Amino acid sequence: MTTTTGTKPSPFVLAPRHTHVKVQRHSGDSGGFARWYLRTIAPEDLRTLGSDLAGEAGEVLHGTDGGEFSFSFDQKDGVAGFVCTDVRGNPMDITHEGHTRGRVTIPGPGFIAVTCLGPWRLKRL
Repeated sequence: MTTTTGTKPSPFVLAPRHTHVKVQRHSGDSGGFARWYLRTIAPEDLRTLGSDLAGEAGEVLHGTDGGEFSFSFDQKDGVAGFVCTDVRGNPMDITHEGHTRGRVTIPGPGFIAVTCLGPWRLKRL
């Protein structure tokens, strides 16, 4: 399951064994959404996890190897974090210390979804 908030794109990794996507609206008094679309992004079109990366919103990165990284999320509310999958889309456990600043250990090659509503930074240690 993935959750989206706001009007910015919300990238996520879908394992190949999943063949359908269900969109369900969850809203309170703020209304809902007018439209949405889903598109496939080839791994070679994703940014590669390198020594120092920054972004303005959630993003999926292609990691060719693992490692230990420092991170910072510059948002005051909402959920920020990481979701890692191997190259086949299967979940990988990560070691994560801190909420808006800290360290994360990415176990190996795969995809790293950075979930954040604002600017973020990842730097290899």
